[in-house]
Amino acid sequence: MKPIRKNWIGSSLAISALAVAVIGLSDSNPFLSQPASAQEAFGTNDMQQVVNQYCLACHNDALATSGLSLQSVDFTRIATHAETLEKIVKKLRAHMMPPAGMPRPDFETYSVIAEWLEAELDNSWAANPNPGRVTPLHRMNRYEYNNSINELLGLDADIMELLPGDPTADGSFDNIAESLPFTTAHMERYMSVARQVTRLATGLPPLTPSVATYEIPLYMSQDWRQNEDMPFGSRGGVSVTHHFPVDGEYTIKIDLETNYQDYVKGLGWAQILDVRLDGVLLERFTIGGDAPGTPTPLSFSGTGEPGSIDWEQYMLYEGTQGLEVTVPVTAGPHSITASYVRKQVEEEEIPQPRQGGRLPANSEAYLAYQKVHAIEIGGPYTNAANFGDSPSRQLIFSCYPENLSEEAACADEILTRMARQAYRRNITQDDSKLLQEFFNVGREQGGSFDAGIQFTLEFILSDPDFLIRSYQTPANLAAGEILS
Repeated sequence: MKPIRKNWIGSSLAISALAVAVIGLSDSNPFLSQPASAQEAFGTNDMQQVVNQYCLACHNDALATSGLSLQSVDFTRIATHAETLEKIVKKLRAHMMPPAGMPRPDFETYSVIAEWLEAELDNSWAANPNPGRVTPLHRMNRYEYNNSINELLGLDADIMELLPGDPTADGSFDNIAESLPFTTAHMERYMSVARQVTRLATGLPPLTPSVATYEIPLYMSQDWRQNEDMPFGSRGGVSVTHHFPVDGEYTIKIDLETNYQDYVKGLGWAQILDVRLDGVLLERFTIGGDAPGTPTPLSFSGTGEPGSIDWEQYMLYEGTQGLEVTVPVTAGPHSITASYVRKQVEEEEIPQPRQGGRLPANSEAYLAYQKVHAIEIGGPYTNAANFGDSPSRQLIFSCYPENLSEEAACADEILTRMARQAYRRNITQDDSKLLQEFFNVGREQGGSFDAGIQFTLEFILSDPDFLIRSYQTPANLAAGEILS
């Protein structure tokens, strides 16, 4: 495949002189007046004649107009003058020279010279390609880091928000090495994230139970089935995929949306909320419709006309108490869904006129659709000692020792494979020795084979060999040899 030629910086005066030469050549050289055969007849001597007769008057070693001399250009060695000739080709193709007031050749004459130069430049490149060398160190940006972690550990997690942003790299310059600084803040966050994701992937229980919150944007409509992950006949709610680190019991809690006076919306009539795990119904809650006391007037919600005390308490927190379920969950990714059962028929009643509140935030808040604000998943709270068999563990633990004597060999197999992928190069004996040392430290501190693997993976994901892309010259590369 031919390389794309660079647009070299050159002199427009050189093009002017060359174009003038072309004009003169079209008068003195018969074959240029015959376009059909000109391309076949034009050669190195003709190109040299153009330059000698019409260019060197200005672009010689003595004058070097605009800093350019064509006196030493050897058209039998095109590659050594590619920078100048590429610019000449560009000007000729655009018919930008000669300048105004100078005679111009016909289009066929322009094409003859330009096509000859292009062909010679392409042939010289093909005979001795030299793509150059990439020298800058390139730190992975947040997108690359996020994708690399997920692919390496078999996760499906969004960890970009856990990393510091880059001042210029989060926009149009997210893949330019010079716009990706490597600071102390970056290193601290990389080390913290490495611990979190490796413990999650290897199935080590969290040091303490944690709570993950998945919120729905405030202005998202929840009048219909939200997406294909939701059950048929549902309305509103949210469906999330959560990675459970270990087998254990977890609590799923549902928070409902409120208006700006903190009244839970839609408690004026009963609505049914389903909570599902991987599509299986865990719990069905009937929410609203049994508020005690006297409600506030709909048209004066929150404006100094409160309802009775028991109604206010119900609207603020009592009406949504107990919207949680504790359930045993196996390690790995699982789908959690909270959605309402959509009413399919209109109940028999006496139609009432719709009433609006003082502000859109209050309008029909009492008799509106309820909305899910967030799902909170907390745990594990019990039975956290079982690692489980998540997809991440299946990916990482290609072997598992049955006794202490097998641990070293198994650890070497796992860590060599993981490090080879993370470092994007072959693993040396020094690398293997260092990885084994980290495994031994982690094994001793954590008290298990899994802890040793996790500790070493944490080191790998904090290693500059993983965080930074660099390009090393192969040791066996001969002088002048070009890597293909």
